[in-house]
Amino acid sequence: MVKEIRQVALDNATPDAYIRALLLIMRAVDDFYVLSDPLLRRHFSKDEYKPAKERIKALVGLGKKKDVKYEHV
Repeated sequence: MVKEIRQVALDNATPDAYIRALLLIMRAVDDFYVLSDPLLRRHFSKDEYKPAKERIKALVGLGKKKDVKYEHV
């Protein structure tokens, strides 16, 4: 699983539906921890994390609307 996350984030691999959903959930949870990103950060080195985070955010669509992040169901 970690291998797939790293491939998608760093090597621009195309994620399957499961990995895309997993990344969405992990990115959303990390957003609640404003400065630490505990779920995704542990899978990348310090130098890898910034570009990986940007790639993941682009894939899952978070951050497109700056004033609205999540919508309650």
